[in-house]
Amino acid sequence: MSPGKRTKALMINIFGRKRPLYRIDEFYENMDTENLFEKSTCLEDLTDYNLARALDKLFERGPHAVFSTVCLRAICQEQITLKYL
Repeated sequence: MSPGKRTKALMINIFGRKRPLYRIDEFYENMDTENLFEKSTCLEDLTDYNLARALDKLFERGPHAVFSTVCLRAICQEQITLKYL
């Protein structure tokens, strides 16, 4: 599972029940993780160790740079006019 998809898992948890990092795998126990992420996803991909590695990658890249890139891609994909921002 890519760091991006693990970060997505963290975000879904934040907007959901806000489980602590060491219990996020419990959050996903009864969910269709293959539909949320990819077919080969299992609960072992969503352990605190693996999610912490994704956070390390995010830190290495720079959270502000990642956020800016995501925002710019969303603006382009959704064709948002900049005068509304």
